[in-house]
Amino acid sequence: MRLAGGAIAQRTKRLPQPSAHTEDLRTATLRLLDAMEPVIDKLNARYGHRVAGPAAAYRRAS
Repeated sequence: MRLAGGAIAQRTKRLPQPSAHTEDLRTATLRLLDAMEPVIDKLNARYGHRVAGPAAAYRRAS
């Protein structure tokens, strides 16, 4: 997650073994998003609705 000041917060999760299977990668991605959801909810509660969310939901600043 990139914050307004330019700082980056990130999480990593290793799969038990290497995988090229779409389902394995999709499941791991969804678990990471679920883990970040409480943080995003707290940011939105504190600073206003939609201050944090998926990057695809926001237009690029110009």
